[in-house]
Amino acid sequence: GDEMKQIISTLLVLTLITSSVNAGELFAKSTCEDSKDKGRMSASQEHSSVGWWLGGIGSGVMLGLIGTGAIWGISHASSPQPSTIPSNIRNDCYKDGYKREAKGSNKVGAGVGGLIGTALFLFIFLSSQG
Repeated sequence: GDEMKQIISTLLVLTLITSSVNAGELFAKSTCEDSKDKGRMSASQEHSSVGWWLGGIGSGVMLGLIGTGAIWGISHASSPQPSTIPSNIRNDCYKDGYKREAKGSNKVGAGVGGLIGTALFLFIFLSSQG
C-alpha cells in the first residue's frame, strides 16, 4: 500500500513538473511572438521609407537598372532599429519584428523607387535620341 502511494505521488510530482515546464515554454514563445507582432506594428506606423523611395528614384534616374539593383541591395543590408522599446516586452523579439517590417518597407521603397527612376532614365534617354 505505502509503496504504491509513493509511486503514485512520485508520478504526480513528475507530471506537475513536466507540465509546468511545457507551460513555461509555451508562455515564453507566445510572449516572443507577441513582442514581434508589436515590433512589426510599431515599424509599420513609425518607420518612414521615404528616403529609400527618393534614393531609389535618384539611383534609377542616374544609373537605370544598375542603380535600382544597387539601392535595393543596400536596403536589403540595412538594419533599422526602433527609437524606443516599450516596457514589459521581450526586447530581442520586439527589435526583430521591427527590423523585419522596416527592412521590408525599405526594400519596397528602394525597388519601386528604382523602377520609377529607371522609367524616367529610359524616357530621358529615348527623348534625347529623337
